Formats: sequence, C-alpha cells, structure tokens
Amino acid sequence: MPPARSVALATLLSLALSPLLFAQGDTTERARTSPEPTSLDFRTPDGSRFVLIVDPTMRHVEWTIATPADPAEDAPGLEGLAATVATASLGGTWITGSVDAARERKALDRLDVAWGQIFATKGSAEAQAELVAAQTECDSLGDTSVFRRVLAALPVNQPEILTVGPTTVLQLTTVPEALGDVSDLVIERREQQVLRALPKIWADELTTRQRAFDADPRNAVYAELIALALPGNAAIRGFERPGIVPPRRAQALAAWARTQHPSRSVHVLIGGFALAPLRSLLERKFATTALPAPELEPPPPARPIASERRSTVPGSQEPLVAVAWQLPGGQDPLLLNALARWLGGPEGRLQQALRRAGRDGVAVRTTAPWPPALGTAGLLLVEASAKDTTGLADVVLQVCRDAARSGPSEAELEAIAHDLELTAAAVAADPRWLARSLAVQMLRWPGQPVRDPVSQRLSSSNLRALATSVLGSRPVVVEARR
Repeated sequence: MPPARSVALATLLSLALSPLLFAQGDTTERARTSPEPTSLDFRTPDGSRFVLIVDPTMRHVEWTIATPADPAEDAPGLEGLAATVATASLGGTWITGSVDAARERKALDRLDVAWGQIFATKGSAEAQAELVAAQTECDSLGDTSVFRRVLAALPVNQPEILTVGPTTVLQLTTVPEALGDVSDLVIERREQQVLRALPKIWADELTTRQRAFDADPRNAVYAELIALALPGNAAIRGFERPGIVPPRRAQALAAWARTQHPSRSVHVLIGGFALAPLRSLLERKFATTALPAPELEPPPPARPIASERRSTVPGSQEPLVAVAWQLPGGQDPLLLNALARWLGGPEGRLQQALRRAGRDGVAVRTTAPWPPALGTAGLLLVEASAKDTTGLADVVLQVCRDAARSGPSEAELEAIAHDLELTAAAVAADPRWLARSLAVQMLRWPGQPVRDPVSQRLSSSNLRALATSVLGSRPVVVEARR
C-alpha cells in the first residue's frame, strides 16, 4: 500500500476509535500503553464541528468547511441562493476590501433598490441609468479581490467554493504556522460578510442552473418521483426550472446567516500539525458568533407507501423507467452505496438479469440515497432507459423482487468490496479530496461515525436485510414516454 494512502486510511480508522480513546482516563499506565491519537473530532465553543487528522508526511494543511445548500435552505423561487452567497463570500468583508464601510453599506442598499426598479418598471431607461450609477458607486467603495490577496499573503493557496450535492464547501491549502491567521480570516468571512458582486454571481448561478435544467430530460421524472414518494419535500424544487427574479439583499444576508451559522458547519483539517496545540488554538478562536441561531423546520416525515404508485410523464426526449423505494432512516452510507452497486452496477444484479431477459440495450443507473438532501433518509432510485421501454417497468420490478429474496452472493460481495476499496484508495491518495469527502459526509450524516470504508466488513446478512426491507416494500414507478 502506498505510504500516502496508508496514512490517510489509518487516520480515517482512528476517527472511529477516537471516542474510545478520549473517553478513558489519563492514567499513567494508559499513557504508557495507548498509542498517540492521530485524529480529533470535537466542537468549539461557538458550535463549529472540527475534525483534525494528522498526516506527518504533509508539510501543508488542507482545510475544508462544509455548510448546507440544499433546496430546503432557499426560499421558493430563489433556489441556488445558498450556493450563490457562498460563492460571493470570497469577495471580502466589511473589514477586508471596503474603502469606507458606512458608505459602502448605503451604496449596496441603493443598488438593491435599483435592481428592484428594473423589474418593477420592466427595464425603463431611468431604471437602467440608476442601476449603472449604483453599480459604479459600489465598485468604487469595495474591492472583491482584496480578500483573496490577503489570504494569499498568509499564505493560502487555491481558496475555492464548490457545490457538492446538498452542500457547499470552502477549500483552501495553507501551512501549520499560518493556521492562527487563517482562522481569523475564516471567522471574519463568517461574521463580517458583505456579499459583494451578488447580482452578477446570482446571474451566473441562475444561468448555470437553467442550462443544466434544459440539458437534462429527466428532471420532470425526478420531480414526479419526489411528489409520489416524498410529498411535501423541498427537494422537488431542485428539479424545477429556476425562477429569474433576483434575491433582495436582505434575503441573501438571511440565507448567509442561516447556512453559515457555526452549529451547521463542519471543518476538516488534514496535515502535519500537532493535535493538542491546534485544538487549543481553534477553541480560542472559534469561541462566539453574532449570527442568529437559525429556526429550522424538520422536513416532512416520509409517509409509508401503502400501495404501488405509478405515473407517466409524456413528451419526454428520453424513454425511461424510474423506480424508487423509501429507505429506512439511520442507515450506514457505505451500506447504501453497496446496495446501489450490487443492484445497479455495470455488472450488477439488475443489468445481468436484463441481459438474460433479452434486454441488452437497457442502460441502468442506481443511486442511494437520492435525492441529494440533508435531514432525510431518501430513496433507492433505479433508472432504466432504452429505445423501447414497453413492459420494462414490470421486468425491473420482478428482477428487484427476486434479488431481495436471494440476496447477494459471496462473489458479488467480493466484487463490491473491491470496488469500494479502489474508490477509497483514490480519495485517500489526495488529502484535498479526502478532506472534502469527509466534511460533506459528516454534514449529510452527522450521526454516523467517520471510518475507513475499506476496513469495514460488508456482510451478506447486513446487505440482505437491507435489500429485503427496501425492495420488499411498495415502490413508486414513473415512466417517461415520447
């Protein structure tokens, strides 16, 4: 095993054991016999969750911060706002990047009103002139490049915002000696956020989302699946065409406060640092927040599907059969991944059975959990597309019922374990990728331990029990027809 991979996997495994290590007393005997921990999982006084992983082979530090960004975080009609404000956050703060904070606040309020007038007057000449003047004033009072330049001087390399499933992540690379200064800027970004260039970034986000929506003929199918299986869940808005009305500044600032509150953030740091001093530093730095505690409503509970539900979406560009079953809550994400791979992988049970049934031209894709959302158990989704889908839904359902009864064979389990090991090795070989994966995983499944997926054994009984429970329940079926 390559050294970088072995270190990363060892530290992952130690995360699963860390609660045991730190729950024990500090007796002299334990101090002599217990290995020095290589990871910590804790919360700072302001509520931020931190996971620190030591990799002595690294001279730098990868720092990732994950925060929520699924449709439930956005007001109806403003889907993508959580991602927009996260992207805008690197444009600086009231402290870093502002020529005159008081004047800039007034200028940004003026710009907000000007955008409202553009829509109220349908783009009158007067409204357009005022918009240009307001934008020019804002540009003269705030510089979106200063924050990145200050980060670079610390030094910080490659600061970037990414949207990963139902989350956004801030990733950056620094050195151990700069962690105190970087912490100060990370907190300043959270507490003193301006959201400069918000209209432009919103327009870019809207364009990206509209193009993605138009390019995916399955969106109508996905929306119908959620309506049938998870009625009332906000995830459905992620598969509807985005609106065009821009957010007001107050809405954007509210979205920032809601999604960036420290109680809703996960920080993962991987690098060559000493655990105890860094924990002490972070607990001093991340002590308080002025952001209001968000009032969160739980997603509507998933009502058990009492009978098989079927629906048809006409006029589709792609003939498709989509079948979904509700997943039980509290499941290990690795086990859900294994279920999806066993059933719908390239050589999975469904693909092989379809070939035996003479359906060689069927393309299968299986996902669990789906849709990408926080706080919900989600669905097992099977998608089967072909030029001719006549009778395909019944074939897929029968194969899945047969698969639930027989369960995975030892050969299938071995193939799944091999695939998972290859995936884990690829992630562990890149500390930046590993930090991002862990942060997103912990935000999405906060109750699950973080552990090395390769060392976790997949038993036929566990997978069979899950398959029987899920595939033996009532599904929803949506057929897309031309």
